[in-house]
Amino acid sequence: MKLPSLFITLLFIPATLFAEETRTISVRGLSMLLKEPLATVYAHSVTSTEETAASEVQIKKYLNHERNQIMVSGDKVVFTTDPSRESINDSSKVVAKTTLPEANSLVLLFLPGSGKDGAPKTSLLPIDDTLREFPTGGFKIINLSPLPMKFKLEEKVYDVKPHDHIVVEDPPVNERNASSMEAIALRNKKVETVGQTVWTHPGPKRVFQIAYYNPRTEKIEIRGIRDIAPEPPESE
Repeated sequence: MKLPSLFITLLFIPATLFAEETRTISVRGLSMLLKEPLATVYAHSVTSTEETAASEVQIKKYLNHERNQIMVSGDKVVFTTDPSRESINDSSKVVAKTTLPEANSLVLLFLPGSGKDGAPKTSLLPIDDTLREFPTGGFKIINLSPLPMKFKLEEKVYDVKPHDHIVVEDPPVNERNASSMEAIALRNKKVETVGQTVWTHPGPKRVFQIAYYNPRTEKIEIRGIRDIAPEPPESE
């Protein structure tokens, strides 16, 4: 049987032509609740060739203007403590694994891992921090807990599903330019009070409000992280 010439041509197209397109992402590393602090990790694309250099990422406990540029092909990335390609197969050096969203600017939030045998030391939540996704003057409420939650800001109520987030643009405020906040979780159809406080309006900045389960206290807690330098990269 004679094969069509077009089919024969396709058989001989180099595999490199089907490689994932490389893209550059502006990232800020942020650690939260980690017992052992991380300072520097290296991002390795799973589909990259061995010759592809790893990208260095600095990790801090706050958000400022300092960013790192990482080059990735595809969306699956492994973070290790070593720039060598071999480190992605060394469980003692693997910090976290994740799938990156389609965004050119991310906050990489490093959190405690599951603690299961063979699992990475930390878990990683990539957060799209482009101004299009998260404008200034608002809150991004991230519910990392296993329970559905409700957040009441002044008289307005916002629902946030487990492991989901919402963005509250220009939140309702009182005469002090702040929002009285009450948070509850729903456990087995019963209301569980999480916290009551006041959230000051972010003004020209942004604030991440992160709800999480604290195994030490066995309670859901909320931590606010102010983004003091939300300016996007030039490519946004």
